[in-house]
Amino acid sequence: MIFFILPIVINILFAINIFVSEMATNPLFSKWIKESLALSSMCTLFSAIDIQILSTLSSDLFGLKIFSIPLTQRSKKIMLWGSIINIFIEDVPQIIIQGLYYNSVITYDLIPSLAIASGGLIILNKLILRSYHALIRWIHRRDKINEYNKNRRLSAASIRSIRSNFGN
Repeated sequence: MIFFILPIVINILFAINIFVSEMATNPLFSKWIKESLALSSMCTLFSAIDIQILSTLSSDLFGLKIFSIPLTQRSKKIMLWGSIINIFIEDVPQIIIQGLYYNSVITYDLIPSLAIASGGLIILNKLILRSYHALIRWIHRRDKINEYNKNRRLSAASIRSIRSNFGN
């Protein structure tokens, strides 16, 4: 039960943190909350399953205005780290438990075998997806540093300073 309840609680806390900080610092988000209370509450509830569900709010899904809310980099970073933490506190323990069950049963049924296989595929998919998110963030940060460097003709010490500031 711990590996079921703990991830839900952590995801909800991350979602509430994102919503509160966005409402405090992002006027467009505050306006969207006032106009879309039902959708925002559903997104908060569904984020208990996976915090990345909140990224649909800024996905520009079908070109709809309701899904084009600009989230801050802080919120995107929280979603990324929350989903990475979720892999280790939810998905990995679940596949270990399924593997232990599979090894303790004398006859192997199709359903437990499929559950282990699908659990492994889900973990692999999440790891690849989160790696892509991290890579995109790294490339974006590198491009900003290169662009700034081209415009300013900075010294090596200045570039190191900029890199350390962007890393925070």
